[in-house]
Amino acid sequence: MSADDSELLERFRSAGCEEMADLFGGEAGLAAQRLRAFELVPTGVAPGAPVPPGTLLLRERTPR
Repeated sequence: MSADDSELLERFRSAGCEEMADLFGGEAGLAAQRLRAFELVPTGVAPGAPVPPGTLLLRERTPR
């Protein structure tokens, strides 16, 4: 698992998304693919402001 994947797993855990972190963290290769398909997005928080618990939305990434 890459450093980016590990960082994303830690973001899931710190945001209170333990079940999601466990789901994606089980199988390294498959987990990495799944992790890249999602992103944590702050909701109702100004850019650069601290993100309080419970204000993150997990959503599928949109192709760029």
